[in-house]
Amino acid sequence: MNLAQLKPASDQEMVNRIRAIWNRFDLQLDLPLIDLQHIWLIALVVRLEQTVTELDVQNGYLDDLARKTFLEVLTEALDFSLQHFVLEENLLAQMEYPELEGHARYHQRFIAGLKRHAREFNRGEADMARRLLKTLKQWLFNHIAREDREYYLYFKEQGKDTRAACQTAMRERHFNIRPEQQDLYYSITRQDRTEAESVSRESLLKMVSDIWYKYNLKIGVPMIDMQHLWLIRQVVELDYAIHHEYEARREYFNAALADAITYIKEHFSTEEKIMRHFDYEHIEEHRKQHRHFVQFVQNRNEQYKAGDEKAIFGLLHDLKEWLITHIAVEDKKLFFYFHNRRPEVLAFSRKCAEEGEFIIRRGYIKLYKTIVQEGPVTDPEDDNESANSEVTRPGAQDVRALHDDPDHLNIPATD
Repeated sequence: MNLAQLKPASDQEMVNRIRAIWNRFDLQLDLPLIDLQHIWLIALVVRLEQTVTELDVQNGYLDDLARKTFLEVLTEALDFSLQHFVLEENLLAQMEYPELEGHARYHQRFIAGLKRHAREFNRGEADMARRLLKTLKQWLFNHIAREDREYYLYFKEQGKDTRAACQTAMRERHFNIRPEQQDLYYSITRQDRTEAESVSRESLLKMVSDIWYKYNLKIGVPMIDMQHLWLIRQVVELDYAIHHEYEARREYFNAALADAITYIKEHFSTEEKIMRHFDYEHIEEHRKQHRHFVQFVQNRNEQYKAGDEKAIFGLLHDLKEWLITHIAVEDKKLFFYFHNRRPEVLAFSRKCAEEGEFIIRRGYIKLYKTIVQEGPVTDPEDDNESANSEVTRPGAQDVRALHDDPDHLNIPATD
């Protein structure tokens, strides 16, 4: 059993233990992102405590299951510590913290020591497990209470905008906040959910926006651009899902991948219908690329279902690469083909939407407006609509806004 299976926010005994440590050592820094990560590290320590307490010891050694459980949680603690230190050091660099070099050395020594202890524990001695846990607890709690509090006080004295810096550090490191981490943070601190959620939403939107503008993916056909944006969002969410720990990964990734496959087919159908209606000369070659890609994704998915964990990393990489390349090269040809036929394409898209042939969901439109109308994302926006949210039907205001008045979305008549 790992931390994800334990669902700490619903395990009151564990939550109480984490809160007791949090309050006893006065670890809150009033930096929501950093506090959230510190709480998760403490949760991992508490899980290790529980594991040691539950150990099945035989002649001074752990049995295979106990040893495996301890190593799994220890590995997650090490991995998450590395993520946290990189993000924290990025934050300190942005804030021009004068003691950054010394602070980073503390991190390096801790990681080196933890790796050494993990290698020593590999033989499974019960005493080594207890010593390792004691060392981990002492270092972590003291480091947060002393060295981390020093930079917090420095920022406070200097009047630094720590919230903005946290958001920037999170975006630049492409760090994702997992739902269970948010839940535990709110449970321990009893904070309002708004600020941490806005950071998480902004991170996702910023990544979508960065991809969109970096590769200049706008086609100029609102229906197609809207669907491309949603596909990019799904790739970002797949990347988010893949970074869950092993046991949670399958549940999150399978759900995200199923949504992506369904939407890819829906998008290809929409795009091809527009091409057919306007006699696009390269439609057959374009359709062939679509079919090959769908088959490729399905094959990789079957490999993953068969137990090939590496397949998901290859799938995500190839999905992102193919999508960006296909839009930037093949779909970009549509930009030139429809250059002087925009009113016709808009009218046809509206007709298909009203007749239910094209599905437009409110989440698609909100994301489209945020990225296309408002430009590159710099501030949080509530785009957190599910792909399964309400479908816009004939005569709905959102369809009229999207197709009747492109200038309303800051899409010029000619590009």
